[in-house]
Parts: sequence; structure tokens; C-alpha cells
Amino acid sequence: MLRRLVIALVTLAAVVVVVPDALAKGPVTSLEVCGADGCASTAVPSRLKGPLGLEQLMAMGTARAAGETPTPAPFYRLRIGYGEGGALTLYYLRGGVVLRDQDWVVLSPWLGRAIDAAVAGQRPIVPELASVRIDGRLVADPRAYAPLLRPLPVSSGTVDANVTGSVGIYVTTTTASPWGLGRVVFALYDPRTRLVDIGGAVRVPPDILRHAIEQDAGIADPGESGSDVVWAGGATAVAASAGVLLVGRRRRRGGGR
Repeated sequence: MLRRLVIALVTLAAVVVVVPDALAKGPVTSLEVCGADGCASTAVPSRLKGPLGLEQLMAMGTARAAGETPTPAPFYRLRIGYGEGGALTLYYLRGGVVLRDQDWVVLSPWLGRAIDAAVAGQRPIVPELASVRIDGRLVADPRAYAPLLRPLPVSSGTVDANVTGSVGIYVTTTTASPWGLGRVVFALYDPRTRLVDIGGAVRVPPDILRHAIEQDAGIADPGESGSDVVWAGGATAVAASAGVLLVGRRRRRGGGR
């Protein structure tokens, strides 16, 4: 039942989010880069001022999939005006990496360089930890979970939500980010592999984080079968999981696509 509800929510959200972008066309008329100190207008590259400007910005046919799903890191927002009054906002990481619909992609080199130059004078937005919940309860020491919002070593292993004792972790951040649903970033810890999935990226947690998860989830010995799957907050867990599936294109594997 949980799996079916998640799929239904993801499908509905995909229709709401993807269709408007698919219909968006026209020249790019304005471009703002937004960081921690607010937004600033920047010149629109000449190549984007033509009738296919938005398509070029969205890198139709020229972007390549990011080699791996990025974990939480400093980011920017791009506010784009196009056509006759159209507008959209994209999340952007230095190096030309952008969240387009449900996929992280790398823009064409010339466009990545242009946007990197535009954000050079802006301080990036850094997602910071506000609180952490496991099984609907606030954890005693949320500071131990701070690594979930920072780059972690990539793993080629897998994280399985159906493994007995899997732990759903809900990190509330100080700002909305591309790795979650609003200000909630969902992570999943697999006690069998001792790996964590953050927004669709499988990573190796440091020992201090792994011990904190196991202690707060009441996992005495990850090698032994324990209680049923731990999900934080029932219906809330389903919604948050669906948001991460949509935004980060959740996959139960590490590395590429």
C-alpha cells in the first residue's frame, strides 16, 4: 500500500511540475541570479535572446546527465523571464549543474561558464540543519546529523527501503533546497549496508552519523533482524518520500544514472 501511494503521489506531482516547463518556449528576456544576499539581475547571453532561447537555456539536446546525483551543497537560484511574461526558477550548482524538471544535468560549456561568471559575486545559499526527526520524534542531538547536508563519499552500494530496520530520517533545513520537499530533506539509512540515501544519492556516512542513527532508531545490532521498517510519521513520510523521488529522481543505487 505504501509503495502504491508513493507512486501515485509522484505521478501526480510529475504532471503538475513537468507539463508547464514542457510547454515553455520563447526568448529569454531576463535573468536573475539569487544567492544568500538576495537576487541580482545579470545580462542575458546573446545566444538566449533568439526565439529558441529558453530551449537553449534548458539545454535541449546539448546538456548531459550529471555523472552522479549531487548531495546537499551550496547552491543558487536562477530566475528566468521568457517569452511574453513567462517566468521560472531553477536550482543551480557551480560548474554548470542545474536541476531541470526531475533530472540533474550539466549545461553546455559556454552556458555553464556564463552562469558561473554571473554568480561569482554572490554568496551561495547554504542549507543548514534546523531539526531532525526519526519515527516522528525529534532526535536528542541533531548536530550529529549535520553531515547529511554536506558532500559525503560516493558509494556503489545500494539502499533498500524494504530492508527490515530501514530508517527514515527527516531533516528540516533553514531554507528550501533542491534536495527535498520544501525545507524537508528525506534520507534513508540501510542498516544492512550501513549506507545512506540522500535525495537519490547513495553515500557513505561517517561513523559518528551512523552511530547516531542506530542509537536514535533503537537498532542494537544492525547485523541482526530487528523491528519492522521504521518510517517517520506515516502519511508525512509518504509525502516527503514522494517529494524527494520527484525532485531528486530517487534511485536505489549509488553514482550514475
